[in-house]
Amino acid sequence: MATVPRGFWLANLALVWAGLFTAWAMFGSAYSSGESVLAWLLVVFAVITGLTIGRFVLPAAVALVAAATLTPVSGS
Repeated sequence: MATVPRGFWLANLALVWAGLFTAWAMFGSAYSSGESVLAWLLVVFAVITGLTIGRFVLPAAVALVAAATLTPVSGS
């Protein structure tokens, strides 16, 4: 059975950390009045970057994965 590369675990750890930080920023109040300005900035940033990734990066990644599955590889 193949082992999972260290990069896979580091990438997953980074995603979990980003999710926890985002939740902390969204639900934590920045001021004593309870207003959380950072939360709205993070939401806007997430929407913009999510649309950018979905529109430009993901189709290229899908094309590369499809090309990789169709590329013949000779066994050693």
